[in-house]
Amino acid sequence: MSWTVETLNATVDAEVEALPEDMRARLARIAKLIEDKGLERVGEPHVKHVEGRLWEMRLKGRR
Repeated sequence: MSWTVETLNATVDAEVEALPEDMRARLARIAKLIEDKGLERVGEPHVKHVEGRLWEMRLKGRR
């Protein structure tokens, strides 16, 4: 299965842009992992299955 990571809308885009640079870089890295390997194969600590089709992407920053 091929994966593509997209944001939901302009509000989400603005929230991502407001993140500190280190967290934006980690978001981009995790998104690339998902696209390359697939969501189920990335796993924790980067992503966690919540229920059904809902997954949580986990980011840590320096602050």
